[in-house]
Amino acid sequence: MTEETRVSILEDSLELQRLISDALTAAGFTVQAYNRAHEFERNVDNFSPDICIIDLGLPDRDGLGLLK
Repeated sequence: MTEETRVSILEDSLELQRLISDALTAAGFTVQAYNRAHEFERNVDNFSPDICIIDLGLPDRDGLGLLK
């Protein structure tokens, strides 16, 4: 049995977040979604994602700056 690929989504639009999350979950990925950068930063190490999808225009932090 192989371990599922974990994906973190950081997107402030709940509609878009749900759309991406549902599609990835249906494709067999394990998904954790956040709508604020501080939530993502607080939990990213515990979830240990293989892939992160990050909105660059967040209300509480610049997504590009978060990558650095």
